[in-house]
Amino acid sequence: MKKRLSLFLFIFLAASCKKDSGAINYVYEGVSVKVGRFDVALMDYLSQSPDERNNDTSLFKDYSQFLKLYTEHVVPLENTHSKQEVGKGLVSFFSDPTLFYLYKDTESKFTDISHIEKEVSSAFSFLSANLPGTPIPEIYFHVSGLNQNVVAGDRILSLSIDKYLGSNYPLYGKYFYEYQRNDMRPERVTLDLAMGFLLSEFPYTGNEEVLVNKMIYWGKIKYILSKAFPEKENSFIMGYTPEQLNWCVNNQSDIWRKIVGKKNLYSNDRLLIAKYTEPAPHTAPLSNDSPPQVGVWVGWQIVERYMINNPAVTITMLLQNDNYVEILKKSKYRP
Repeated sequence: MKKRLSLFLFIFLAASCKKDSGAINYVYEGVSVKVGRFDVALMDYLSQSPDERNNDTSLFKDYSQFLKLYTEHVVPLENTHSKQEVGKGLVSFFSDPTLFYLYKDTESKFTDISHIEKEVSSAFSFLSANLPGTPIPEIYFHVSGLNQNVVAGDRILSLSIDKYLGSNYPLYGKYFYEYQRNDMRPERVTLDLAMGFLLSEFPYTGNEEVLVNKMIYWGKIKYILSKAFPEKENSFIMGYTPEQLNWCVNNQSDIWRKIVGKKNLYSNDRLLIAKYTEPAPHTAPLSNDSPPQVGVWVGWQIVERYMINNPAVTITMLLQNDNYVEILKKSKYRP
């Protein structure tokens, strides 16, 4: 495993996938989600003797479409032409004792996921109702050896559940910075699934990559997540502590003056944009005592004002509008 792996990597795939028997059940008048436990099925497969594995076809039958994505993009295998080759490749990959014990700890942590399925069902019921025509994906859990966090294909969404064992899980300290570990908690599972869905279905489509565009794009995502999870605190949606959120609220006017005054708002400097919008110890262009991703938080405030001042705008219309300057103007954001 590489040192300092990225915390929230996405793979968005344009694969044509049929429904796997181990995955989601749909009820569109209120979506009812059953998470496909590919992680459990894979562990059961790996725990067998070679002869038992050769005779066991359940993994390949029940998770055929997702297994193809998994062995191409999460645990890439060179030889995937037969069930035997795939099986040998998976056994070899997870023969690393560190990965094996990580896998065992994951299964122990997430034995009962009924509370997760209930929360996911509620969130995706909201998304289904407010994004008509957008297909709700089949949902899985997988293990990646602390690699890709979310895999999104054609009507498939899967989360690397081995990255949610708790901020203090000992192994994480070897591979992730403290600011990354803060969100590696089981409480974040449902939020990250919904965020992965939104990012895959509605990727950034701005004509130009400038700071204001990326701020408002991410602001849309956070705004919708806050509506899909109304019981969650805004600090949780942002991945902040309450103190970090208070810093943003108390310094909102000063933050905006600095962004505008430094002529950062329409900058196309990718490094600068990253400093405002990507995970880090703090938002470097502002101050060392600032929380990270303050640009995302400001984008959320702009979108919030835009939706209040333009009540006819639906969530679908919001997501489809890539005129970010227009959104800023019509938001009348004046902190």
